[in-house]
Amino acid sequence: MKVLSLCDYSGKWAKPYADAGHTVFLVDPKHTPADGENVWTFEDGMMRCSDTARGFLNLLRQGWVKPDFDVILIAVPCTDFASSGARWFKAKDADGRTEKSAEIVRDCLEIVKLCNPKVWALENPVGRIASVVPELGKWGLIFNPCDYAGLADDPDSEAYTKKTCIWGRFNADLPTSPVEPVMYERGGKRGSWMWANLGGNSARTKELRSNTPTGFSRAFFIANS
Repeated sequence: MKVLSLCDYSGKWAKPYADAGHTVFLVDPKHTPADGENVWTFEDGMMRCSDTARGFLNLLRQGWVKPDFDVILIAVPCTDFASSGARWFKAKDADGRTEKSAEIVRDCLEIVKLCNPKVWALENPVGRIASVVPELGKWGLIFNPCDYAGLADDPDSEAYTKKTCIWGRFNADLPTSPVEPVMYERGGKRGSWMWANLGGNSARTKELRSNTPTGFSRAFFIANS
């Protein structure tokens, strides 16, 4: 099986496929090394391509990469779509940030069209992505990380709520392993593990918040392999 994971720096969603011996390609511009060269590297059982979705789409169109992927996973940035950032939507619509993010989604959908995989899935937190990019249609699955936390190496770290939607063509009958959400107290307020431990606007915490939960990743693999 050949798997393509777009907008994927951590590789967490695709890792169960790699662990099972399947060929996995990760595509994300953050894979670019210090010298700035656009390269392919092999690490942790996965091939990493330091390119954008648009760049990878061009590689497919030019025949540099074969469009023979069986599974395509897509984790486009949610910053301009998630409901948690709704108060900034108007400004982002006006200055072009929304459209720039929408173009990434459309590039990913074009890759799906060219490859026509058996399985493809795009994830994003509850928000406005489907209204900005209506060709996505209706989501096929909505979940909270705690629904699958029992499959994680550290269940407590994924025992939180963060409603996330999955669009695409996939088996939505994932094996659940629910864990009661763990709540934390901070400054007189109460929230989830992610809220308590991954706040702030640093690039590092944003990256950690965007990582696909390992429990969900394993459940998705079990249902779609």
